[in-house]
Amino acid sequence: MTLRVLAVVDGPEARPWDARCLETLRTCPNVHLTVVAIPNGPRRLTVAERLATVLWHRGMLARAPLAGTPSIAEIGDEGLPAADLIVDLRDVPRARRPVTAHHGTVYRSADARGGLPFFGQILSGSPTVEAELRLIDRTGITRTLRWGRFLFNYSYDKTLRMAADTYCVWLRTFIEGLGHEDASRYRGATQSESPNERVGLGEVLRFSWLCALHLLQFAGRLFFVDTSWDIGISRAEPADVVESGRLGDVRWLHPQERRPFYADPFYLRSGDREYVLCEGMPRGSRTGVIEELELTPDARVASTRVVLSNGSHLSYPFIFEHDGATYAVPESNAAGRVDAYAIAADGTWRYHKTLLEDLDACDSTIFRHDGKWWLFCTQRSTGSNLHLYAYVSNDPLGLWRPHRANPIKTDVRSARPAGGIFEHNGALYRPAQDCGDSYGGALVVHRIVSLDESTYEEVPVRTLRPLAPYMRGLHTLTLGPGIVIIDGRRDHISLSLALWQCWRLLWRLLGRVRRSETASHGPQRCRRSPSAAGDAGH
Repeated sequence: MTLRVLAVVDGPEARPWDARCLETLRTCPNVHLTVVAIPNGPRRLTVAERLATVLWHRGMLARAPLAGTPSIAEIGDEGLPAADLIVDLRDVPRARRPVTAHHGTVYRSADARGGLPFFGQILSGSPTVEAELRLIDRTGITRTLRWGRFLFNYSYDKTLRMAADTYCVWLRTFIEGLGHEDASRYRGATQSESPNERVGLGEVLRFSWLCALHLLQFAGRLFFVDTSWDIGISRAEPADVVESGRLGDVRWLHPQERRPFYADPFYLRSGDREYVLCEGMPRGSRTGVIEELELTPDARVASTRVVLSNGSHLSYPFIFEHDGATYAVPESNAAGRVDAYAIAADGTWRYHKTLLEDLDACDSTIFRHDGKWWLFCTQRSTGSNLHLYAYVSNDPLGLWRPHRANPIKTDVRSARPAGGIFEHNGALYRPAQDCGDSYGGALVVHRIVSLDESTYEEVPVRTLRPLAPYMRGLHTLTLGPGIVIIDGRRDHISLSLALWQCWRLLWRLLGRVRRSETASHGPQRCRRSPSAAGDAGH
């Protein structure tokens, strides 16, 4: 059955911010799209708003004519086509037309003061911004369909691109789910909207300063701040973590090393021996490998060895058991698939099967719940720390199918997995990374409230902060019988990193120059005469 969608845009011109949503609607299956422009009428801009237009109305906010789109003034109120769903892409709030569509009106909310999305949130100094996709039903009630929290990136335009792409994903998920959506799970709108408030000159200058400051901070971290990670072990219990947030007396495995790099620990027991499988990074390399650390009874390292290295970056060696066998699923998003390795009796790892093809999954985490197997992950292509995706299967080594509401969560502070999902007092708990201030800056433990093939809900119960001497990050939590394993990060200034990043940047620029020269010279060669070509060859 065809869904008639009426998209309303803000005047005869469109921004990439809007055009991406229109393209999503055009590519949705079984959707007949009609686009109508509603002129807003002239409004005199203040000096500050003119400055904001010069500085920031570029990129995602630059307007271009929307060809072939009639305006409401041309066709009149009675000429509007009937629709099953109205998608309002104008800045809100505005004087809205009566909701006559069967499914109501969907619109975006991004606190767009002065036409600049997220202006007020960025002005407050927050490192993250929030957005919502809302629905006004036929009774006039406004509900939030999707909510998300994004990192205010090093570029304002990049932040808008990420938000626009997310709106597209939410919109497609909502349209594809019409007919089996549960309206009772939608919550009331939470954000205030004030796009029509005038913006002062001081606010524009402060906004510009904050955008520039984020760019400088990003460049400083990229070129001069290197990180080291270490693994800490405590003989604590899951109850200590969930009920009080205590990690116990943590012993770090490599406290004497100047710059250790051991992260993403997972616990493995074989007979009376205890092991930690983790990401390691050999000195002088920036490519991760999977290492096995054998532990002594007092939580010290007895031996270490590399168990998996294939030339690409490997990390997060998640472990699960099925039918008496032990498997590991290391992250290798550069390969674009999720592979499972079987651990043999002699401790060697052997490729067993590809679980998911064409998926650049980050931190794949597998668990069993309600008679089914679930795989949670984020995706590098849509933001490694932003969207949580779920897949379900009757057999972990069989066919996996995506959750109907993917992505099931959008929040840079709690989406990316941070270790295995565990049970305590009959409830499931999911550790997640808090990347709001920095990558892996802290860890949040959630209780899973609802999980089936069409819904997902969780609530935070504990936030775990980094511990000394690794005070800059904590992003993995693994629990075993009488053991708690974490990792910790500390930062240090590195001139060698700056040289390495400069070399990477130079290499990329040279590559672009070579490609542009090849593109420009290619057609010219075809137009040369044979004699000219011969002269050039000499």
